[in-house]
Amino acid sequence: MDPGDAPAAPLICSQSKCKTVLPPNNKWGSCESCRERDKLAKHEKRKRAKEDQGTSKRACTEPATENVQPELPHLDPNLEALGSKHVGESDESSTDKGSNAGPMMFANQQALFSALRKVFKTMKHIEFHGSYNIPEDPLVTDKEHVQMTNLKIWKVTGY
Repeated sequence: MDPGDAPAAPLICSQSKCKTVLPPNNKWGSCESCRERDKLAKHEKRKRAKEDQGTSKRACTEPATENVQPELPHLDPNLEALGSKHVGESDESSTDKGSNAGPMMFANQQALFSALRKVFKTMKHIEFHGSYNIPEDPLVTDKEHVQMTNLKIWKVTGY
């Protein structure tokens, strides 16, 4: 008996949940019902993805700006700043205290970082401008001060 004369093993659907025997001349690895089920599932998945993409695009539109006061973290009265003045701010009150306002002065780095931590936990849009005085240390260079401060900010905010 030649090896080509031996009957081939029956082909079974490639889907693990299906045990349908396929005809010998089948050009696909799965049966008709499994292919149809996969086709419908793929169609629904693409439809859901398209709907999800459409909602995310709509969510990115500009919000209405009429009579809406933006929440600016550096203007939050609950922050532990030294006084209510910003550095460089005059005594005259200004209605435009946006990003042009100077930094809030804090007594020390712990006060600044606790305010920064609070802003990052409570605010959706972060805008923080704070400052504190660092005592001079002849053993630590300005570059090292900046690097240490950057590391602390990264630990507090994750950025």
